[in-house]
Amino acid sequence: MGEKPSVTVIIPAYNEEKTIGSLIDRIPDGYEVIVVDDNSGDATSWKAREHGAKVVRNSNNLGPELSKQKGIFAARGEIIVTMDADGEHGPEDIEELIDMLVKGYDMVLGERRHLPRLTERLMAWMVRRRVRGIKDATTGFRAFWKRRMRRVDMSKSLYGTNMILQMRRLGMNISSVPIHTKPRRSNSRINPFKIIWNILALTRYVVFF
Repeated sequence: MGEKPSVTVIIPAYNEEKTIGSLIDRIPDGYEVIVVDDNSGDATSWKAREHGAKVVRNSNNLGPELSKQKGIFAARGEIIVTMDADGEHGPEDIEELIDMLVKGYDMVLGERRHLPRLTERLMAWMVRRRVRGIKDATTGFRAFWKRRMRRVDMSKSLYGTNMILQMRRLGMNISSVPIHTKPRRSNSRINPFKIIWNILALTRYVVFF
């Protein structure tokens, strides 16, 4: 058997000092962990470093999508895993995503059983019209090969859904596995204007895809 590929776990975080440490501690040993602190007003960066993560701190608030992109650029791993810091995703599922990825896929999505927000269900439905078999296009928990990102336009703000559409358009193989989830923390940020803009932008992208 060949040598196992290196893995980087990227966690965008905003004011998550209470949970970031325990989340990092649950990530399997041997993985590079990068926390992208989105200009938090608390001790998120300090806690992340204390628990062994590399920290990339934004000088202003960029949002989770651009924060993930910065993490990808800083990552050393051959495989990238992204996950949320709000407690919804469990690190215990990381290895299952990676196991599926090395079987020959370019990206594996962590599929939630229930999408809590109407906007997520709407965006997932729109993507399913173009990409069959993908039930949870808005999940932030996913694994993919870093080298594949050279062909994907990462300048798009619709990181999650746009990445899926671009990769499928390029002929890449995408799969998904069910994951365990917990309710999001109440301080998760919701910007209604950005949500509306994202839906309109995705509609345009799907129509002309």
